[in-house]
Amino acid sequence: MLPGAGIIGLSTDGREGYRWRAMENKFGKIQTLTVHGYKSIRSIDRLELRDLNIIIGANGAGKSNFVSLFQFIGRLARDELDDTVVSLGGLDKILYFGPRMTPQLGVYFRSDTNVYTANLIPTPDGTLMFRNQKLFAGGETSPSLPAVDSMLEARKQSPEAPDRIRPLIYNMLSDWRVYHFHDTSTFAPLRRSSSLTEPEQLAADGGNLPAFLYFLQEKHPATFGMLLDTVRLIAPFLGTFVLRPEALNKDLIRLRWRHVGRDELFDVSDLSDGTLRFIALAALLLQPEPPSTIVLDEPELGLHPAAIGLLAALMHQAAPNVQIIAATQSPTLVNHFGWEDFIVVDRLADASRFRRLTEDEVRPWMEDFAMGEIWEKNIVGGRP
Repeated sequence: MLPGAGIIGLSTDGREGYRWRAMENKFGKIQTLTVHGYKSIRSIDRLELRDLNIIIGANGAGKSNFVSLFQFIGRLARDELDDTVVSLGGLDKILYFGPRMTPQLGVYFRSDTNVYTANLIPTPDGTLMFRNQKLFAGGETSPSLPAVDSMLEARKQSPEAPDRIRPLIYNMLSDWRVYHFHDTSTFAPLRRSSSLTEPEQLAADGGNLPAFLYFLQEKHPATFGMLLDTVRLIAPFLGTFVLRPEALNKDLIRLRWRHVGRDELFDVSDLSDGTLRFIALAALLLQPEPPSTIVLDEPELGLHPAAIGLLAALMHQAAPNVQIIAATQSPTLVNHFGWEDFIVVDRLADASRFRRLTEDEVRPWMEDFAMGEIWEKNIVGGRP
């Protein structure tokens, strides 16, 4: 069983029963994580995460499995366990070499203020169930919370406790998503009209991009102006976005734009794949109220080298306010980060091994080479 403490939300106040402790809506930046038995990850023990975490490794080493862990936890928080097992290919794909090899999946995340721990076990009908799931506020040794060890014990103390715990988990973890704007085909979510509702956040595949941009335009005009200026750095032909409800269906909105020096409207279908992806990435990283953690899967895909450099600048700019975890295959992107930002993934003994780089590994090479070149030379691992 992974380390953990009592369930969040319950604290004594000297009177009969329990009161619900005021909670932050976000989990906070993750300081360490421990994982056992997820996909190719046999074991990670208290891996340190920082503001910027750039994951590098060979194809098949386990980068995508690492980033998908956050998608997995986010979907658990949204009560999508059964659907998640099916969408990920069943127990043989989720558990390290299947349920015979891995009888339990465990995860443990710690931020500066909160701890989340969960253990899941396979069921005979081919899905997963929680053996336990705990959310603890104030760090591992907070004296303000009672020693409630399980949901069953919480139910004994207060029949409504599990029902109250579930929305707390949802509020704090459900925004963990893996953002990938890879699909820019004709009928991709990024190129379609979206429902005109105020979005909680940008969808993982960018499917609500028009509504999200409209939200920024109407509610955060300074951010919207900054976004437009940033996009123009890699698409100087773009005069402005034109965002308004559809004439024949006021519940829908579509991304349209004007070319510099022209009056006619252009459609989202007229944007190149790279430009559209960059618009989505810029909106994600410049948003005024981001999630505590943003996870990116190969964000450099299809971008011009100049756009990759600008993407790196946006990541650096966002990092003081949001934790960024990004898996990449691009030496060009890697060149824009320092050695302290990297986590190297290697496949050893049929399992993914994750480690942070140390200065001693790269110091002899740093004067002559950028980090992408050091990686390409196979000096720090993360290569076939």
